[in-house]
Amino acid sequence: RQPSMFWNSACILNSMARMNMAELEATIQAKSGHALRAASLRFVASEELADASSEAIAAFKACVIFPYDVSQMRLYELYALSLPLFVPERRQLPSYIYRGLTTIEDFNHVLTDAGLGGKGWRNSDISGPHLDYNPFDRDWLAADAWTQLTHWVTLPHLLRFASAAGLVKSLLQEDLRRVAASMRRQQIRDVLRAARFW
Repeated sequence: RQPSMFWNSACILNSMARMNMAELEATIQAKSGHALRAASLRFVASEELADASSEAIAAFKACVIFPYDVSQMRLYELYALSLPLFVPERRQLPSYIYRGLTTIEDFNHVLTDAGLGGKGWRNSDISGPHLDYNPFDRDWLAADAWTQLTHWVTLPHLLRFASAAGLVKSLLQEDLRRVAASMRRQQIRDVLRAARFW
């Protein structure tokens, strides 16, 4: 079953945290130092933010993001803010990314040359398991193969979760300052690499 973008994820996560507060507090007591406090957990949907400026968003401790194919820029914006990002684990990502919109047949246009000197990609030096699949097929293997090429998979320092319960526990156990610092260093490297390229 495919996830729905119409679920109220913030409501579900807030309810889960509230209903399991005693267990979450016990989890935190076993861990020391820099973790969030269970009582401070509060999830807010991006469309419910009174102020959605970069400054206001950067003030959050972390972000939970359920990707879809047109949310790619949001990933880059949040990553540039060095905001620790919790995303579904790799094997779940195709269910989120391949929900439609830009992955529908209307966008299934092939560039005959695509900069390959008339060879076509099958006769070029380009290789990879994704090339065995049409990215517009609604086949799980195709969606999975093409998903592995996205930044949802390849960016370092993204925090992955397999379930809502695992997400809430990770939020309380992860050293978010360390993750943010690693993201900041990666962002600086990426900007320098891009500046040298251009």
